[in-house]
Amino acid sequence: MNKVKYAFICALLLVLTGSNAQDIRIENFSIKSTDISPRVSPVYDNRGEACALLRFFVPDTTYLIQGNFGVIKRKTAPGEISIYVPRGTKRLTIRHDGMYPLEYDIPIAIESKCAYQARLLISHMPDRDISITRFERHPFVTQQAVLDKSKKPCAKIRFSVPDEKNIVIKPNLGIRKKLVSPGDISIYVPQGTSYVTVKSKNKRPLDNYELPEPAVAGGVYDAIVHVNNMVHEPNSRLYAALGYNVINVTGPSLTLGTRFAHNNIELGAVLGIDYTGVISDNPISESFRTYYYKDRRFHLRYGYDVKISDYARVIPMAGLAFNYYYGHGTVSPENMVKSDDLHDAYSWAATIALRLELSVNKWIKVHITPEYNICIKEDMDCSLLGTFDNTFSRWNTGLNLNVGLAYLLEL
Repeated sequence: MNKVKYAFICALLLVLTGSNAQDIRIENFSIKSTDISPRVSPVYDNRGEACALLRFFVPDTTYLIQGNFGVIKRKTAPGEISIYVPRGTKRLTIRHDGMYPLEYDIPIAIESKCAYQARLLISHMPDRDISITRFERHPFVTQQAVLDKSKKPCAKIRFSVPDEKNIVIKPNLGIRKKLVSPGDISIYVPQGTSYVTVKSKNKRPLDNYELPEPAVAGGVYDAIVHVNNMVHEPNSRLYAALGYNVINVTGPSLTLGTRFAHNNIELGAVLGIDYTGVISDNPISESFRTYYYKDRRFHLRYGYDVKISDYARVIPMAGLAFNYYYGHGTVSPENMVKSDDLHDAYSWAATIALRLELSVNKWIKVHITPEYNICIKEDMDCSLLGTFDNTFSRWNTGLNLNVGLAYLLEL
């Protein structure tokens, strides 16, 4: 029995380790003999020997790729990362923000002036607006060209970014020099720089990201800036929604609510603009009577939202609705005598709804809410009017549809 338990635990650990290792994976690593660029425009390592070119096809350029002998040069293009590494490189370490790093043993020999290609894949993306992988220092590369105010070599930090036009990087000790190219921002910073702030348009900034260690003079670092394209949803928000109700109750609506985690509680009102005119033959007085009533509806509902994509949620809801009908009495055509034998009426209804919420951005949502109301209690006037007129009856029990825009305020 103990052997069985031991084997089961080992198998489970292998499965878990294998699943983590599959966060990042490499496919189809091979030599590309038709690519002569490392021969035509060679890049040399610290020993003066021409490097090999490794070209990776990627879903985004925010991978950090390190070789066991270092990376001499890195270039990016849309969907592609190219690195120049010394001859004899045998292992690559590949990182992506929030992912389990991949230690990859190169299956073929890496030769000078040769080009290789592969495909990088990733299983999922982090759930933050802006994030940075930990800084990686090049162990075999230094820079001596750019100096700080005290004439010491600056540290060079090379950021891989998804969109260099909208990324702003501010280190705590300032920038001595900045170089921008497609997919990369390189900054030269004084020794001792320990924090950077990264901003991107319409995203929450990454404030005061702490480097693993203060930058050293002449050090060359690589880092990745990842900007999440998903809409950020904070845990707690207030929302106000303006909409319009159709089908049985027609009119504008106003809803105020709160969302915490996946829970939604809201209070809303519909101001009905339609009215019912009821004409009934009274068998006792043998006269026709007309009633004019308008609807005002107030509801209190609870819902639990289910995320179906980055931009859509489904929210089943249930609650109570209070219907208040106001109007005026009756008219008898024979004697033109007005009376108030039917006064303002009210009813209570159980309401169920299924809302579809679509995100325009992280503040504005589109609400499409079909609902069904079932009358559970009504006063005598409401009951009498419901027997006279089908329209009035559907105000108490029936289907409605509300469409509107909601503005969410983060707490």
